[in-house]
Amino acid sequence: MATVNVYLDKRRNLNVVRYRINHRGIFYITTSIKCAPENWNEKCLKGEPNFRIKNETIIYELGLIQKEFLSLNDKLFSMSNEELKEHIEVTLFNKVKT
Repeated sequence: MATVNVYLDKRRNLNVVRYRINHRGIFYITTSIKCAPENWNEKCLKGEPNFRIKNETIIYELGLIQKEFLSLNDKLFSMSNEELKEHIEVTLFNKVKT
């Protein structure tokens, strides 16, 4: 079974929110949401501009990913990390297949 968590990428001052997915290893899906490290604690805190909208977006997208895990059912177990990442990005986030 795959699991998903929210992660703030602080490397190189990116400060971008990513979804950390653990399925036969770990991979990340990057979002367009940015948050200052001092305003982050598993969600954007009150000092962050538009924190409510950012948090609602994170919750909504987490729900979409979890729902997709459930809809894949038995197919999920046969998918590799690369296949699952591509499936989520194309299906849920409309990213173009490369």
